[in-house]
Amino acid sequence: MDKEHITRIINEMLPGLTFFYRDADLPDEIVSKYQKRQILRSGIFTDVSGMGGKLVSNTRFLIASNKAIPLYQLNPMVSKWMMHTINMNSYFQILDIIREEDKTQILLIQIPKEGVALFQSAWINILDDIVAKGRESFEQKKTMEPIPALQEDEWINRTAFPIGMDGNNEFFDLSEE
Repeated sequence: MDKEHITRIINEMLPGLTFFYRDADLPDEIVSKYQKRQILRSGIFTDVSGMGGKLVSNTRFLIASNKAIPLYQLNPMVSKWMMHTINMNSYFQILDIIREEDKTQILLIQIPKEGVALFQSAWINILDDIVAKGRESFEQKKTMEPIPALQEDEWINRTAFPIGMDGNNEFFDLSEE
């Protein structure tokens, strides 16, 4: 992979990079499957919120992405959640995992498919800044109130499953089927 290709991938990912939130109560045996630097493919659409408050569930997926589609702008019924969706067959790398008491935050960055090999083989220094911001977000959110709309049963049911896993709690294969 040449420098020009790497620059193109990074320039596709970084402009407009924003944090999105997805909280769930997941069993420890599922949460423990996630490992730093792991690459995931989400075989389904991933609903996320543009709002983050105090973590009430035991697991937060904090997703850095510039590709989340703002569905709340198209459908007023999901605006209370500031709902975005990330397309199926999107790829992510786990940048960081924070475990504190009974809470876990898994920081993911959405990566382009053509960047999978790069991110499997190298750590790019700009990711350190994203990890620092993710950790700062975790600390800040501890002092906030939970967001009531994100505690509604409908939202909890939409976001109850782990990112990058199928219905059997196994990671999707990295190749699209």
